[in-house]
Amino acid sequence: MTIIENMEKNINLKELITQEAGRVEEDCIFSAKGHMNAAATWRRVNYYLGIPATCLTALAGASAANMIVDSEYAPMIACLSTIITALLTFIKPEEKADLHSKSGGSLNSLKNNIRIFRDIEVFQSEDTEFLANKLHLLSDERNKLNKESLSIPYFAYRKAKKGIEMGESSYKIDLNK
Repeated sequence: MTIIENMEKNINLKELITQEAGRVEEDCIFSAKGHMNAAATWRRVNYYLGIPATCLTALAGASAANMIVDSEYAPMIACLSTIITALLTFIKPEEKADLHSKSGGSLNSLKNNIRIFRDIEVFQSEDTEFLANKLHLLSDERNKLNKESLSIPYFAYRKAKKGIEMGESSYKIDLNK
């Protein structure tokens, strides 16, 4: 193989590596944003259930002592508080929010690493075997994160897709290109 043929082969391979890195980056963008949307929703659920449960528990105690509400309402208020607290314990919205947030953060970090790889490292190196191996490692990391993460709810994905299409995940610098 001549030097020119070898250079052309490397250019084509680098182009394929860059394209695949772009696909992995795009997947990370959508998944990270979806996880962040899911985390925000689960945090709201935690507050929407947790605040009333706390208030009802306090109110039940006060009503049992005839301080705020007539004591005859204490059992009903305590029951309602127990139901909400049981829901919090069962669905664990705070835990889900934390897991989605962690997944989103990890995917954002990977997205940044892929962008640096795609935009800088691919152009710095002529060693296509090294570049292909690094791409495999980045892709494997993405696959691992996807396996370990909670599933992204459909509503969170749709919101992420809409936001990304509106430019929410774009950097100013990239809009000027």
